[in-house]
Amino acid sequence: QDFLWLGHIQATMGNVDDAEKSLRRAIKLADDVPTPWVDLIRHLRQTGQNEKVATAIRQAEQKVAPGDSPLEMARWYETIGQIDQAEQQYFVALAVATDDVSVQRAVANFYLTTNRPQRAETQLRSIIDPELKAKADDIAWARRNLALMLSQRRGYKQYKEAVSLIEQNLQTDS
Repeated sequence: QDFLWLGHIQATMGNVDDAEKSLRRAIKLADDVPTPWVDLIRHLRQTGQNEKVATAIRQAEQKVAPGDSPLEMARWYETIGQIDQAEQQYFVALAVATDDVSVQRAVANFYLTTNRPQRAETQLRSIIDPELKAKADDIAWARRNLALMLSQRRGYKQYKEAVSLIEQNLQTDS
């Protein structure tokens, strides 16, 4: 994992080549794990190295077993722009870990970033539901995102609920 962090730091500092080397080193240590591949592909895509992106995708597909980590695979597909495959992997991740708040949050975030507010709302409400027993930080995050979504609908009922959600966060913070 430290090579992943090193790669991120190098990329942030503009050391594109060193970042790629560090990410590839992380892959050599765990070439059957999706996370280093996701980070490398994201880096290559962000730096406009599209030929390398295609090559890395082919290599990753040969090394990573699709069912090993559905959440990581979902993030990988999302990174390379294959939204339908990403959504399928998010469904698998939810099925495997129904009560895992980190999975619920990742799925909600996926729907938020892919502009699917109705689906995001379902996940956000699930995180807020007391039966899930989410941590206070996760609940606050879900309330904020749900409030923002509701406020964008511009109806009075949605406005009142959005304000109420934020007020609940404020009460929790005090």
